[in-house]
Amino acid sequence: MFNKNKIVITLSFVLASSFAIAQNIANTPYSQFGLGQIQKNSSVISLGLGGLSNGLRMDNAINSQNPASYSAIQYTTFEVGAFSSFLKLENNSGTAFRNNAGLSYIKLAFPISKKLGASFGLTPVSGMGYESSIKTTFLDTPVTQIFKGEGGVNQFYLGAGYSINDHWSFGLNASYIFGTLDRSKANEFPDSTGFLNVRQTNSTNIGSLFLNYGIQYKREFHNDKYLVIGLNGNPGSNLSATRNSVSTRYYYINSSERTIDSIQSTTDQKGKVYFPMINSLGFSYGKTNHWMFGSDITLGQWSSLKMFDVNQKLENTFDVSVGGSYTPDYMSVGNYFKTVEYRFGFNYNKSYVNIVGENINQMSATLGFGLPLPKTKSRINLALEFGQRGTLNSGLIKESYMGVHAGFNFCDKWFIQSKYD
Repeated sequence: MFNKNKIVITLSFVLASSFAIAQNIANTPYSQFGLGQIQKNSSVISLGLGGLSNGLRMDNAINSQNPASYSAIQYTTFEVGAFSSFLKLENNSGTAFRNNAGLSYIKLAFPISKKLGASFGLTPVSGMGYESSIKTTFLDTPVTQIFKGEGGVNQFYLGAGYSINDHWSFGLNASYIFGTLDRSKANEFPDSTGFLNVRQTNSTNIGSLFLNYGIQYKREFHNDKYLVIGLNGNPGSNLSATRNSVSTRYYYINSSERTIDSIQSTTDQKGKVYFPMINSLGFSYGKTNHWMFGSDITLGQWSSLKMFDVNQKLENTFDVSVGGSYTPDYMSVGNYFKTVEYRFGFNYNKSYVNIVGENINQMSATLGFGLPLPKTKSRINLALEFGQRGTLNSGLIKESYMGVHAGFNFCDKWFIQSKYD
């Protein structure tokens, strides 16, 4: 039944969560480049499948990476996801451990007609979180250089998908991309040298509209088998941005920092961040409510990324995902585990980071579970991710990580008019 209170509550939750989505979703030294560590706005379902999404077309789950899939939505669907990550960093001089956790996305989708569906939500675009130090000398004086970065970029999207006929669907997301990337570099000297410490801080604030499209082709065969081919992408876009920078001199008293003055300051410098074209193609082939497998390939033109007209000298990216799922018997009554959807996947990503000739690539394997809730189309979705990023070559850092992802998927018929009062 149509319920205005449900909509008001959900909208309030989405808006409030815009302050709760973790800006600092990345916790890796490799996030210092470009816009940080780029994130797919994947659901936990997609993560359990290795990240594939182009061929996912579900009536009770949200695939915001390909907005053409909204036309398949038959239930008002609300989703929220959270994550926890555990990271091991290694180089030639030692090992360190880090962890991170937070809210990862929040989405709502609903059918408007048999052929038209819509969705809106909040998802991450990139995250930055790093801190490192280097001991060197300046005029024969020891100095410690400290590099720090934090922040991230999110997007609030509103999209619709329309089924042109039984085979073809088209969709579009209109997003507002926003966030702040803070970077700082400090030179700190021993107190005995008489030199003052100096820190330069740069803050880039992004706030701009952004579009991406999706297309899906579905073909059904006998015995409930199907094939879905999907394409999604975005044209290159100039995002509005503002930059602030300041250089300060400071010293320490009893481990407490005291600022002396600012020696240079630039505020509200207007400019553009050129977000490059990214295109992705994939498919899924399966039997309804029983099994599925698929693959995605994504190409990103990140070598064209510019921030305030300065090319960031990044590499083009290449990403491939392979995954599948299996449900033993979704109608089983006596055995709950037969109704669970078991998912698996693999992902390889050639990132846009290249240091001293070494590509910082990433590989991961995933396991996922879709746990149905009794007497409803709703589910609890879980995914485990095991991966590796970077290399020990050339004195660089190799990262090994485990991610634990949990998603809650609630489905209901909100927009059915009562026949009787």
